[in-house]
Amino acid sequence: MEFGYNPKVIQAIKDDFDMMHRRFDWKDKHWYIHESVTSQLREFADRYGFLMEEAEPEEPQDFTIQDLPELNLQLPIKRTPYPYQGAGIQYAIDAERCIIGDKPGLGKTLQAIAAVTYLNAFPCLVICPDPPGPDNWKREWEITTDKKAMVITPKVVRYMQHMTEADAVQVFIVGYSSLKKYFVDEMKRDANGRVTLRGIKFNGRKDIFQSVIIDESHKCAKFSTQRTKMVKGIAARKRIRYCLSGTAMVNKPMDLAAQLDILDRLDDLGGWIYFKMRYCAGDKQASNLQELNYRMSQVCFFSRNKEDVLTDLPDKTRQIVYVEIDEKHRDEYRHAEDDLKQYLQKFRDADDEDVERAMRGETMVRIGICKNIAARGKLAAVQQYIADAIEGGEKMVVFLHQHEVCDRMLEAFPDALTLTGRDPKEERMNTVDRFQQELDKTLILVSMKVGGELITLTASSHVGFIELGWNPATHDQCEDRCHRIGAKDAVMCTYFLAPGTIDTWNYALIEEKRQNADILLNGVSGQVETNIVDRLADAWLPKKQTV
Repeated sequence: MEFGYNPKVIQAIKDDFDMMHRRFDWKDKHWYIHESVTSQLREFADRYGFLMEEAEPEEPQDFTIQDLPELNLQLPIKRTPYPYQGAGIQYAIDAERCIIGDKPGLGKTLQAIAAVTYLNAFPCLVICPDPPGPDNWKREWEITTDKKAMVITPKVVRYMQHMTEADAVQVFIVGYSSLKKYFVDEMKRDANGRVTLRGIKFNGRKDIFQSVIIDESHKCAKFSTQRTKMVKGIAARKRIRYCLSGTAMVNKPMDLAAQLDILDRLDDLGGWIYFKMRYCAGDKQASNLQELNYRMSQVCFFSRNKEDVLTDLPDKTRQIVYVEIDEKHRDEYRHAEDDLKQYLQKFRDADDEDVERAMRGETMVRIGICKNIAARGKLAAVQQYIADAIEGGEKMVVFLHQHEVCDRMLEAFPDALTLTGRDPKEERMNTVDRFQQELDKTLILVSMKVGGELITLTASSHVGFIELGWNPATHDQCEDRCHRIGAKDAVMCTYFLAPGTIDTWNYALIEEKRQNADILLNGVSGQVETNIVDRLADAWLPKKQTV
């Protein structure tokens, strides 16, 4: 519809069509109305006497996304990335500001660390979800590079400037909930009571860094939240910026806009108004998605599913995720551990065989108490990790032991399925079928005892262990519930360990037994297994003095 400048018609367009469906292009002086409201546009034309003609349809475009470039650089890191990870690292190095959107379990953390390290963009700030996020990022930096990483605490923050000037620390890590505490001096609200970016007064600490990694960046999907504004302000003008998320678009394209804005990439996609009109129109606020994916891939985004990279992955991968015990259970655990150590000393000092036999059983009870408290104490952090995993659209099988742990998990995930000793045997196969066939059943809680049975849970390729047994064969059987013999599943096995507790010793014992079993299978004599109580006493108590 053509018309000369007419304020009344312009106002009528604004009144009849909301901002999601109209756009004015200042270059060609045209109004664009989205096709989803064509019938409304015809009514508008009739009302104001316009004639409408159908425009020539646009030529179909090829939106095929090209393969990522192969890695052609020598990386200064201690781990060898898989080929697909190398391609992601090369893309991130070339782009400098991008969203690393691989699905969970494919190594977004490694790719971001490798890119920052190659670019030597230090000091680096990692912003991530709260525990267990910061501690796990610290561990990943230490096992991947020779850089010193520290989690920001009230004590650390006092010396950040000095540590960076002396090059004593190259990486600082902070949880989302602590951004205000460590980087903001003041927040002023505007006349409408809202906090704007302009109203946030940052302190000088944000200027220390050359690079910023924003983990689980979909948590900054809304422009309106204080979290998004703080992250944008801290990341502003940094040469290297990486957003990491396996679910960057949680519901609709608008979720991407704030993350692209943090990266200063909106202008590369036509600017905010164009982005909203072109990709966020229609009843579902989603349009031209194939084009959007293609255009983003050209400048600042890549994402692979596990199926895309199976040939690069081993059949089974194990990872440790460290999760801290919450304050409520920390003192309880310390008391239980002190009691166990005292009883271990009495056990070691026993000089009567019958007394030692009786004490051995009682010691196992005390060990069980420590394991139980550690499991309950780490649940909040474990639940956050699992929530992020299943939010990314993948299914997960979680193994546990205690009924109390299972009940607490069901409080957090009321739609989860269960396979435990409390579930009638005749209903278990129906539960398995539901997990295998129903897309919305993304989490199943399985007792380790039931997990040893011949059940098939191959709809998932992600296994988690909240509690540990003593025998690696038990864990192997549970892991294999998600592995199809003869198929390429690339099962990820996540072990949630509470650092500084019996968890870490328990897992080390399992791994030692695994290695010994592997040695024996290869025809070489392995270390003879000794009793758990004796092993724990040797590990936790001072060595006996021999005269």
